[in-house]
Amino acid sequence: MPRIIERSGLPPAFPTHSQDASFWEALGRAVAAFGFLEWTLQRAIFALTGDQPAPEEEAERQAALDAWQKDLEGALKATLGLLAAGFERAVANHPRTDKDYAAEVVTDIRATAPLRNAICHACWQPVSAVVAKPFFVSRNLEVLESEIDIAWLEQLHRHVAQLALDVMDTVTATGLAFPGTTDPSQASRGGEG
Repeated sequence: MPRIIERSGLPPAFPTHSQDASFWEALGRAVAAFGFLEWTLQRAIFALTGDQPAPEEEAERQAALDAWQKDLEGALKATLGLLAAGFERAVANHPRTDKDYAAEVVTDIRATAPLRNAICHACWQPVSAVVAKPFFVSRNLEVLESEIDIAWLEQLHRHVAQLALDVMDTVTATGLAFPGTTDPSQASRGGEG
């Protein structure tokens, strides 16, 4: 099929050429914070569900291990909403978690989750060099059409990063080391051990 639109005349950064690079950096950092939150939830689910007593019978141990592996594979493929639900279940089934604190964290994640899809999948229409109007329609046919600036994106980034830290706190408060970090019992000794 012949190309009808003349591509050689488009600006080098098309279709993001109308916004300043600082806007796209702020948007990218907010999107990356959501990715970090999802990764944090996956690791929290791993830590909390893996800290369970093993059944005594070999067949039951193998069945439990197979079920755990299936749950972990599901967490790797899950969206933010499903990860929040998996984290909530992992907290509920762990004897040492602060259920009330975790419930607040999950509620906050669920309240923030719709923004993830909106900022990741919106079509960004320029308003000015540092403001854009995303157009996004949710699965429920809710339309997001708000002017968003760098300050809003930076605030979202900070909020989502804080949620990831809250998830980490939920795990480490049990006495478990958060996967990929230093064991809390080693922290007072500078990580030596």
